[in-house]
Amino acid sequence: ELVLPQTTIQDCDYIHIAVHDTGTGMTKEALSRAFEPFFTTKDNGKGTGLGLAMIYGFVKQSSGYIVLDSESGAGTTVHIFFPADTDTAAGTDKENNLQVCNLLQTESHTVLVVDDEVELLTIAETYLGEHGFTVLTAENGKQALEVIRQHPEIDLVVTDVVMPGGMNGPALAAEIEKEHKQIRFLYASGFPAGVVAENTEELLDAPLIHKPYSREVLISQVVGILSQAKSDPEL
Repeated sequence: ELVLPQTTIQDCDYIHIAVHDTGTGMTKEALSRAFEPFFTTKDNGKGTGLGLAMIYGFVKQSSGYIVLDSESGAGTTVHIFFPADTDTAAGTDKENNLQVCNLLQTESHTVLVVDDEVELLTIAETYLGEHGFTVLTAENGKQALEVIRQHPEIDLVVTDVVMPGGMNGPALAAEIEKEHKQIRFLYASGFPAGVVAENTEELLDAPLIHKPYSREVLISQVVGILSQAKSDPEL
């Protein structure tokens, strides 16, 4: 029987979601560190270890709880508990909601999110979609360019800086700007700014947010960039 720490449980009903796999499971060490940013058991270049950290942040921002139940050779079960009370789950996101409402009251905005980690794409898509943005996704630079060819109405590209496939975030932005001067950019990276510069050998020409980012940070940055673009007389 799964037991949550009673000292942290709020007085409301919860919706319980459980997902189970029949994989190799986790060691005790991996289980104890699973939600740490950058902790991963994958080989180098196969993942940053930010997926579960982002999911943990998403659940906590929704006033929920997440528990992993796993052991080596017995698979893993992920238990997520969300408050059924919408007032409890709303949190303190009112200011961002007001800013987004003001931004979107006259026209819609489309955001393309580019990241090679599918979990992070899903979370960013959820954050932005919940606030009324039209969201498109791509897992690498090549896919991103194809999406933009099909959707020239894109207003903002949120892109990871260091990506596989021969095209990093700054290179993607440079390629997009050749034909779409109106598109704005927001970079995201799990690495500090100095390490980002070492990996790209380029100075970033747009704002940078660090992963794992919260819903508030992402929405605030997106609203700020799009609001500035809207007021720019050159656009």
